Amino acid sequence: MISPFEASGFTPRENSYCDLAIYRRDAVTAIVMTKCKGDKKAFRQASNQIDPRMLEELLAAFLECEQDPDCQAIILGSNHRVAFSRGAGIELLDGVDTETCRLFIEKAQGLLLTMQHLAKPIIAAIGGLALGGGLELAMGCDRRVAGDRENVVLGQPEALLGIIPAMGGTQNLPRLVGMDKAMEIMAEARADITSAEALACGLVDQVVPEDQLVDAAFTLAASDPAKRGIEGLDRLPEIDAAAVRRKIEAFLVDHPLEIGGRVAPLSKAMLELISAETAPERYLDGLVYERELFCYLQQTEDFREGIRALTEERPPVFEGR
Repeated sequence: MISPFEASGFTPRENSYCDLAIYRRDAVTAIVMTKCKGDKKAFRQASNQIDPRMLEELLAAFLECEQDPDCQAIILGSNHRVAFSRGAGIELLDGVDTETCRLFIEKAQGLLLTMQHLAKPIIAAIGGLALGGGLELAMGCDRRVAGDRENVVLGQPEALLGIIPAMGGTQNLPRLVGMDKAMEIMAEARADITSAEALACGLVDQVVPEDQLVDAAFTLAASDPAKRGIEGLDRLPEIDAAAVRRKIEAFLVDHPLEIGGRVAPLSKAMLELISAETAPERYLDGLVYERELFCYLQQTEDFREGIRALTEERPPVFEGR
């Protein structure tokens, strides 16, 4: 099947990536995710899964674009009709130690920061599911264009697994939709945001018919859109991992958990903590909080229960521990 990018006049370029295809149309380069598994069920589970290799390849592709004098703007998209990206393969972190978990999150956040520091604008073309880390990847772009198909669904369902977003989602989502809406999406583990709702709340910038998605992203990229500056990227974090751990302990003493319901009570508590302790002008502090709160949650029994429930295709039973 022909790529939607080729159908829109993009020319494929040779590359050595395993999970990416690279296309060019005029001065716009398209970085297109192509990762999937063979059978239909696995395809739906793993389309454009964000794993260490995907992070490394995306980082290399963005840096190549930055160094290419013939590239003026970048589109990030997918060749799959089902998904833009379903996010991180969270099973990769099941049972690993805290330091391994921290290194993975640092690599994911490092990609995000590289995207935001790039001088060239990045446009996300969202033609399918953008969930968890997939939505965070899209939010790391400067603009987002979404198709109007039924399967274009966005969300941050991490709290269903006993964790929180950890690729900049806790910091970027409030900047786009406001803190109240962001907390609703994250604390309720929503994975049902349509393209129309995403446009209405500011999560995407434009919604177009499915067959116009790539052309609309190209038009926006070719119009020389400005980078969206983020306050606080030019300073060092003022907080470290140990300070965050002390904040966690103190917060849990003063905030009893609400056991019961579909989302993990510890995830909801950590989302409340990060919203209280971070601020827009302290973006990098926010990423430190996000990373350390995720690493704390990754070692809990609720996270292990979330993984088991996902594997067994049943609702999780969280106990707040």
